[in-house]
This record gives sequence, structure tokens and C-alpha cells, in this order.
Amino acid sequence: MCIRDSLALRNHHLLLKHSTQLWGAASYVLFQAGSRRELLDWCHDWQSRSDREPWMVANLALALVWEIGPSAATAAWEEVLAAGPSSVWSQAASGLAFTCAITGRSADARRHLDNLTGLSLSKEDRFSAAMANVALAAAAARDSSFWHRHRSARAALRSAAEAWPEGPGSLRGKHYLRELKDFLRQHGLSSAFARFPTSWISKLRGEDESSWTGRFLLPAILILLGIAGAYMEMQAP
Repeated sequence: MCIRDSLALRNHHLLLKHSTQLWGAASYVLFQAGSRRELLDWCHDWQSRSDREPWMVANLALALVWEIGPSAATAAWEEVLAAGPSSVWSQAASGLAFTCAITGRSADARRHLDNLTGLSLSKEDRFSAAMANVALAAAAARDSSFWHRHRSARAALRSAAEAWPEGPGSLRGKHYLRELKDFLRQHGLSSAFARFPTSWISKLRGEDESSWTGRFLLPAILILLGIAGAYMEMQAP
């Protein structure tokens, strides 16, 4: 669904853009519906909004991870971290740890992982951190023999697979898994991917079908947001 085709945003586009809270709510709805391209278009002005909140920036970061790649979300994740403790702080730390690990910034990756130590993490944040550890294991052994690198990567993968036999449960985790597979291939460690459980492999396929949320709930919620915007306009002095 294109955001400008929705009834609510067609009729109340300026109102929803004027209020950062409504702007953020609309971005959340788009993210939950899987309309990530539309979300990126909607949030193109995010850095000009001085009253933006970490959860709003996190929605954008997750969309950037999926549509462009982990590195594209670096600035957004760093802002979430800089804002201090929040409900999405661990998402940012685990996301940056993974991005740093696959882009050769091992020291930064370890620093972000250390910051997660002792925190109560969601399953997806722990999975992202585990993928970062796999990438670090492969990178740390980069100058070693092929078999040493292979064993290091497989050992880290075995540990992750034992902890999460069902694999990632969200689009974020699936995308990190896909990026990790490409990372291992670039390092000549494609065979290490054989350590991934079958349940993980299957989740790399067919993960982006439109859901019933996108087909039915998204239009209804956006219409309600438009009504809320109109009400706020009437209440304004």
C-alpha cells in the first residue's frame, strides 16, 4: 500500500506531518504492516524533527536495515543510543554490534556487545548479538588458515543454533541472518553455513509476503490517525 493512496494520509497528510507524535504513529503503523518503502518515504525528514523520540527513529532504522542494509541504519541507531536508556536501546546496541562486526569494526562491535552485558534482552536482541558474535569469530580468524577460520565460524554458529533452534522470529533477525550468510561467503566460509539448522534456512524464504495486517488493519488505523489529526486541528486555539 502506498502511503499517499491511503484515505487518511491523502486527506490529512499535512496534519499528520505537522504533529511529530502523529507522524511517528503513522510510521509505526507502516512498519508493523510491512510497508517499509512507504515508511522510508514518510520519514525522509526525520533529522529535521527536533522533538523526535527514540522509538520513532528505531522504526526507521529497522526499515533501513531491511530495505537497504545494516550499514544504512548506523546513523539512526547511533542516535537511539545517544538518547540514553529507552525501550529500543538494546535494539540499537545489538544492531550496531552486528553492523560493526560485518564491516570490519571489530573493536566497536565488542564495545556494543559489552554494553549489553547484564541487561534483560528480548529474544530478537539476543539473536542479533549472537549473529554479531559469529561474524566476529570469522573476522578474528581472518589471517589464519582456512580450516581454522572454518572451525571458528562453525563453533560460533553451533552455539547460536543450540540457543535458538527455531531461528529468528522477526524480519530484523531474518535480515541479519541473510547478511551473515553473505559475510561468510565473502570470507570463503560458505561451507560453514551448513551448520545452520534447516529451520533457519527455511526462514530465509518467503518472509516478505504482505500480511493480513497490511491488507486490512493498515487502512483502518491510518484513517483513525487522520480523524485524530482533524480533532487536534479543531481543538487548536
